[in-house]
Amino acid sequence: TPRRIRVNLRASEEAALAIGDEVALKATLLPLPAPAMPRAFDFARHLYFEGLGATGYATGKVEVKAHGRTSAFFDTLEALRLSMAEAM
Repeated sequence: TPRRIRVNLRASEEAALAIGDEVALKATLLPLPAPAMPRAFDFARHLYFEGLGATGYATGKVEVKAHGRTSAFFDTLEALRLSMAEAM
């Protein structure tokens, strides 16, 4: 069973988080989506091989339990990745 899930947050809550933070929240979790029709793209298979076991959305406030470790190199790399993603 995959150990990770993907949870969507409101933009205001997302801004207060950093990669590696440990959080507590209430969320509605859904199983991975099956193909919409035969021979359609299989998101469940794709997400399974990315290591995800469920998707969902936060229904309550997000509480940061512990901040992740930071590294100047990885912070710079992450900032570059995010700026490239935004530019695209």
